[in-house]
Amino acid sequence: NFASNSAELVWGQIQKSLGSSITLKTKDGESKNILTNSSTLFFLGNEEASIADAKVEKHLLARAVKQKDGSYRARFIYFIPYDLSNRTSNT
Repeated sequence: NFASNSAELVWGQIQKSLGSSITLKTKDGESKNILTNSSTLFFLGNEEASIADAKVEKHLLARAVKQKDGSYRARFIYFIPYDLSNRTSNT
């Protein structure tokens, strides 16, 4: 299936949410534009969610297909239900 082979995981911190798009900042400092539509599935923890749950400074993981313009069309968005910015490594 070509569609599933071309999908990739994109994650980062939400910088902006406007209409059906979410702008992320990746750990490398890159800005990525995530586009959603009526078939995008949203989750927050184990619960169903919506684009309204895209809060600035929260983190998300998206399964998305890169578009020709460099944006990503998301099929699935998982909002991370906890704060990653203050995590420390205890290994």
